[in-house]
Amino acid sequence: MLTLATAGLVAVGTPAFAATTLAPSTGPVGTVITVTDSGTSFTGATRVQFQWKSTGNTACSATALTPTPPSASDPTTQTGGVIEVPAANIKVTSSSVLDVTVPTTLTLLGTPSQITADYFVCAYNAAGTTLQNASDEVFTLNGNLVPSATSGPTAGGNTITATAIGKVFNTGSVYVQFQDNTGCTSTYSAVSGTVVAVPTSGVKILNGTPPTNKLSITVPAGVVNAGGFTTENWYICVYSGNTAGNANSPLIAGSGLQYTVGPVPTISTVTPTTGPAEGGTTITVTGTNIPSGGVGMTALLGGEPLTDIVVAGNNLSFTATVPAHSAGGPFALSLTTTGGTVTKPAVFSYTNGITVTPKNSPNTRNQGTDLDITGVGFSALDFSGNSSGGLTPDNAKAHVYLVRGAYNPAAGTSPTVKTNPQVAECLDVTVVDDNELICTLYTAGTGFAGANSTRAVSGCTVASGSANVVGSATTTACNFSASDVGMAVTGTGIPTGTSIMAFTDATHVTLSKNTTSAVTAMTLNTNRVIADAATTAGSTTLGTSAAAAFNAGDVGRAISGPGIPNGTRIVSVAAGVPTLSNAATATATTPSLTLHSGIPIPNGTYTVTVVSNGAVGAQLTAGYSQTIISSGSTFTVADYLMAMN
Repeated sequence: MLTLATAGLVAVGTPAFAATTLAPSTGPVGTVITVTDSGTSFTGATRVQFQWKSTGNTACSATALTPTPPSASDPTTQTGGVIEVPAANIKVTSSSVLDVTVPTTLTLLGTPSQITADYFVCAYNAAGTTLQNASDEVFTLNGNLVPSATSGPTAGGNTITATAIGKVFNTGSVYVQFQDNTGCTSTYSAVSGTVVAVPTSGVKILNGTPPTNKLSITVPAGVVNAGGFTTENWYICVYSGNTAGNANSPLIAGSGLQYTVGPVPTISTVTPTTGPAEGGTTITVTGTNIPSGGVGMTALLGGEPLTDIVVAGNNLSFTATVPAHSAGGPFALSLTTTGGTVTKPAVFSYTNGITVTPKNSPNTRNQGTDLDITGVGFSALDFSGNSSGGLTPDNAKAHVYLVRGAYNPAAGTSPTVKTNPQVAECLDVTVVDDNELICTLYTAGTGFAGANSTRAVSGCTVASGSANVVGSATTTACNFSASDVGMAVTGTGIPTGTSIMAFTDATHVTLSKNTTSAVTAMTLNTNRVIADAATTAGSTTLGTSAAAAFNAGDVGRAISGPGIPNGTRIVSVAAGVPTLSNAATATATTPSLTLHSGIPIPNGTYTVTVVSNGAVGAQLTAGYSQTIISSGSTFTVADYLMAMN
């Protein structure tokens, strides 16, 4: 043994303390020692040291000593004999009971061949000036053994490795036992129901010719759990001797952590087998030996952990939520419990799906409907070709489309027309993060700047000086719809700049101006020219228009003309003054501006699709992707109020 000549390691006589015991009194680092005193010695004890027992040091010092940790250059050799115990390793359970976890800094002393070292366990007050206990009983540290796994299947059969601190396996042969008790015994134990010997054929000394620090151990069949779904804890104990089973074979290494065994899990079925790439699908996994409450269990799908695991009462199934994952598969499910890991290949595929909120909107909503879309992979998409005006809906940038059925960009009968193109585009895309984006869908019409179209209306009744138009229930010649709001109205008796300001029902609308004479016929124009509204560079408001005052029916309509950026819309109207979505780029007193009416999207059920490339034939380009039809991607256009769901 290494002889210490450290100043301060001074023998002290045993004071008049009550008897102190240590349980256990031997083991590796990580062992929890219960220090019991028949008196009340540990009142206020907050500091504990391990002090090496050696010649000249036969009891705890009267006061705490300066810690002398292992050499930084050689952690297997101790340069002093005093180890301070971290506060986290100390628990005062009562005035007479103290639990101390042997710190990892406690090591063997002397040459690498040494197999044990004796330490006093010394408790002091916080200042270290008062010794709280004194006992001639020591804790014997043996070579710490670290197994490569701390759990495995009941009945063994698996092979693990175990590494010790220091080259303690120096005899050329070692004997290993698994002991189901409070720790390794100091000598080789008789084989019993709680002591299982590893056959010599199941033990190999690794890392070259002894002495070494590593073993290969095949767990024997007798290392079992108590049955059912409970687990059993065992210690791995290594002994040295000439004959296996020799009661005098001393302990040379032991595991500080228990080796836990349990039943091996199985996986039978996984349902459903597909879900959107954004995750969130609830799956049900059936099998056997699933631990109660999922304690100590992890489950990985495609390498990503399942969440919200709930185990059935019969321990034969569990439900869980799948994580987000890139589209593809089918991926494997791995289940790890105390009993080991089982993997079932090809059980679940991720589809490139999305979830859209809200899922409906009327086609009379001129302001547009803001969609919140969740999925995966949005950060990699380039939406720079998507503008408020939607002027380039088929370019090679990313887009969010509304489609009737499954979107198909392949060229159809015409090389420039998609087989199943989009009905509309969701505009002003903003990517929040890789899993979320927002955009605005104009179900009342995208408002693309285009040529004017007209519709003749006859058989209407409008009294002179009135703005109330009354149609006929018996003829379609004078019949209206909500999409007519904002359209320009011309005809005899109708003032310049008049538009349809409000829709009541198919036979009743309201004009923005009173007629100058009775009207029975009129023409509706999708575009309305405003010749007297002033623009100011940098401003989002227009000067008032006497000839064609703006009204609430113009909100959401596209506006174009000199000084108006492409894609600009009217976002609000107050007292006849409109606010634009983009600031004007030029100042003009009487520019000729045009309000455009889009074509409403017909009522029906559609699919929202995110595509990486909107060009015709884009499916043939490298890296092309589009989301699929799923329950989360459906969107309904219907004549009812938008439901935020």
